[in-house]
Amino acid sequence: MYNKKRKKYICVSIYVFLFLVILFFATMLYLRGNMRHIRTINFGNIIDSGNLGSLTLTIYYLDEPILTPTMSTVEQFKNRAFTSRVVIQGNELEEQARLLRLLDSTIFIPTVRNRNSLDARLHYVFEYNGETFIVTGWGHNNSMFVNGHEVREHPLLYEMIIPFISPWAAWSLEVRMR
Repeated sequence: MYNKKRKKYICVSIYVFLFLVILFFATMLYLRGNMRHIRTINFGNIIDSGNLGSLTLTIYYLDEPILTPTMSTVEQFKNRAFTSRVVIQGNELEEQARLLRLLDSTIFIPTVRNRNSLDARLHYVFEYNGETFIVTGWGHNNSMFVNGHEVREHPLLYEMIIPFISPWAAWSLEVRMR
């Protein structure tokens, strides 16, 4: 009798454990597959092929702590007088090759928010042969928008541009990353 109960308990425990493992992996595959379409540029291939010179990074950011009365769309933000713009050509991105490769393998976790929460304060675009990789900050709870998909904030999205922006803007991003 005792042996039967014990065997039953062990079997049920194994089934529950297997169910949880399968559920975990199914969730991870769903998130990975769901977020894979975010990327349009394969930075690793660009670096390996030596075509880094064809890659362009354009960054729009606030260079001063400016408060605006309303939330900004990307177009409004880009056209404001106090928005700074920097264009970096591919050869200047060679020092960022490690981060570009990391960007390829990073899984961005989607948020469950409305797209209406965008208040553009930072916007940058990688362009390569007509393909784009676009990052815009910020949304609700400091979420970011990667190619139009709202995702959780990720430090790599800041580290990528810090060397190219003003010291004040870099400092404010570093504070955000803490």
